[in-house]
Amino acid sequence: MDRFDPGLDAINQMAELCVTSRTATAIRFAELSDAAIAVIVSTGGIIDYCLSDAMKSLPKLDWIRKGTPLPTGTTTATLAADAERVSTGDRLSDETDVRDWLGGTTRAAVSEESVGLGRYGKVLTVLSSNSIGQNEDSDDSEHDEDSLIESWTPCFGR
Repeated sequence: MDRFDPGLDAINQMAELCVTSRTATAIRFAELSDAAIAVIVSTGGIIDYCLSDAMKSLPKLDWIRKGTPLPTGTTTATLAADAERVSTGDRLSDETDVRDWLGGTTRAAVSEESVGLGRYGKVLTVLSSNSIGQNEDSDDSEHDEDSLIESWTPCFGR
């Protein structure tokens, strides 16, 4: 799994390799990946479910709920609006702001990849980011450790 960049291409390759459905693979990929990945399945422009633990680390989210409409203006909403494209398995991708999907206060670019799941009329969407939920500056943890050691080192007055 680590050989692939997170996203729909990786999920497709893993599904083929493991002989599993794309949706099941996407869910498992999101559960095991170090990257922040959200898997959303929708039918007719309405969200069936959403799964993502890593993206839940963002503050003040308006988390996606079952039965809510897809966010307007997103690549997924564009694909879902065309039943023919969904049934033929068409695929769209774009970069979007995580706030378009999850609200909140953190501005972060995420990759939004959507694919029609054929005659089921469902759309699988994968939102992925390598930066959300990751420690962006490893020097900070080293600096924090040095500060902690210094604060606990006894000092004797002269």
